Amino acid sequence: MKAIEIVEITAEQVTALDKIGRQAFADGSWTREQIISCLTPSYWLRGLVHEKVLIGFVIFHPLVDDTELCCIAIAPVSQGEGYGKFLLDYSLKAMQDLGYHKIFLEVRVSNWPAISLYQHRGFKEIHRRKAYYVNRDGTREDAVVMEYKFTQDDK
Repeated sequence: MKAIEIVEITAEQVTALDKIGRQAFADGSWTREQIISCLTPSYWLRGLVHEKVLIGFVIFHPLVDDTELCCIAIAPVSQGEGYGKFLLDYSLKAMQDLGYHKIFLEVRVSNWPAISLYQHRGFKEIHRRKAYYVNRDGTREDAVVMEYKFTQDDK
């Protein structure tokens, strides 16, 4: 991975984020409106740029001592190259540096690539929300709630 840069997301990049989100989440779980609503000081957004092209992004919603990983997405043409791991690792370090103790997230039970990534990075399943997500065909799907706790070893 060469020529990689992490950038702060601005309103000018919403179209690119929306395109990545629509490609990465075929279920429509991240809309343009949701991305725009996160462009406030209440959220932490970063983009992953490879060779001057935005190929991924991450959104966190910091709380008091904890933070929620709302979304992490890599453009499908760039998936499988380690960019998701890179962006997640960068984000974990950033959240630790900002003083957060835990990170929570929800992921569709069918999204095994994401669950595997999170587990390999130290996230643990702590709960399941039954029938939490609504699929395009009207069926429902469970959400896996995961938690990451920073330890002394992370410093």
